[in-house]
Amino acid sequence: MKSMTCAIVWIGALAMSATAADYYVSTDGEDASEGTLNRPFATLERARDAVRDLVAAGPLTEPVTVHIRGGVHQVSSALVLGAGCSGTRAFPVTFRA
Repeated sequence: MKSMTCAIVWIGALAMSATAADYYVSTDGEDASEGTLNRPFATLERARDAVRDLVAAGPLTEPVTVHIRGGVHQVSSALVLGAGCSGTRAFPVTFRA
């Protein structure tokens, strides 16, 4: 029974780590990547869309931070942030350099 309990806890930990609360954007990233520290997104738009997807999937359970690495981030039009990509008082969404 102990091994089954450990397996359930381990699977639960994997599921929790799959919903990242931190995204990264870098001028040398790729929008097809996961937006992680080692595999950042390339554009602010892609990070915004990832946040929108996370918010749409259900209530946030932790704060979300989009880390924007240094460099010149080109945008073809205004970056629109709205209610679909915002958090709550308890679990805010922050875009920070």
